[in-house]
Amino acid sequence: MIEKFGTDATRLSLIIGISPGNDSKLSEDKVASFRNFTNKLYNIARYVLSTTKEVEIPTINQAYYDSLPFEDQWIIGRLNEVTESVTANLEKYEFARACDELKDFTWNEFADWYIEIAKIRGEKDAVLRYCLETIVKLWHPAMPFVTEHIWKLLGHDSLLMVEKWPSEKLVVNKMTLNSFEGMRDIITAIRNLRAESNVPAATKINLTIDDGPYELEKIADIIKRMGRAETLTIKKGITKPAQSASAVVGEATIYMSLEGLFDKEAETERLGKEIEKVAKYIKALEGKLGNKEFVANAPEKIVAIEQKKLDEAQAKRAKLEEQLGQIS
Repeated sequence: MIEKFGTDATRLSLIIGISPGNDSKLSEDKVASFRNFTNKLYNIARYVLSTTKEVEIPTINQAYYDSLPFEDQWIIGRLNEVTESVTANLEKYEFARACDELKDFTWNEFADWYIEIAKIRGEKDAVLRYCLETIVKLWHPAMPFVTEHIWKLLGHDSLLMVEKWPSEKLVVNKMTLNSFEGMRDIITAIRNLRAESNVPAATKINLTIDDGPYELEKIADIIKRMGRAETLTIKKGITKPAQSASAVVGEATIYMSLEGLFDKEAETERLGKEIEKVAKYIKALEGKLGNKEFVANAPEKIVAIEQKKLDEAQAKRAKLEEQLGQIS
């Protein structure tokens, strides 16, 4: 496995997903998946190094943290939380839990969200390099080879293995963390509206958001770019526009205009057929659950599974009917 996928990937396959005291299944596919993550970490590093200038890495103290913009406070605050959690788990020999949390942060929060926002906002060289250096330090016990290589690429002459472990203590701005999570939820809802309405990812859309008590104007550029919107209007107390799909996130309501995005007649026909198909499935499940003999004789677990299928089918029908109403 080391010859085929590398030492770091093999090490990770023996750490992540391993529960103390239990036998664990090890397969070539599992090792291969961690080879992919090793490549992901290396590619993240290459991207940061190729798009940022060599700058002095800031000393992250409370005053510096408090002076940062919204998105920088979020990533450094989350990195601080992850560092504390990973450190605590390593000290308890909970290696799988430590690496699982670090993997999720590296891939989903740093790569998928912060780096994308950095492309929009710009001037993030110092924070990007600080985060990368800290992430590399945290990964080093589990992935010593790729992290040592990245450390050299970052311009260090000393070995990473003798570097001081990250230990900054910050009073994290919880309001900022919550606000950022709200923004992520809004962007995710926009992407879900696209998927539900069969709007291709490359197609630019027109958005209107009733932002309720929030101040979304401050992050309108991020929402517009990550939501792939042609236009974005943010107001309070908006009446739902005609021919629009909507989603509610907290106290904000998102409206995506459907005008001109698809063939209205064809989409109406498609949704009608889907509703009819689901209705037949619901009728069959209701008949099964309405059969007293089946309910009385079948194991409780089987009855619960069938009930869950019915609940899910009814929710799907309601969603399809809502979509049909939105385009009519």
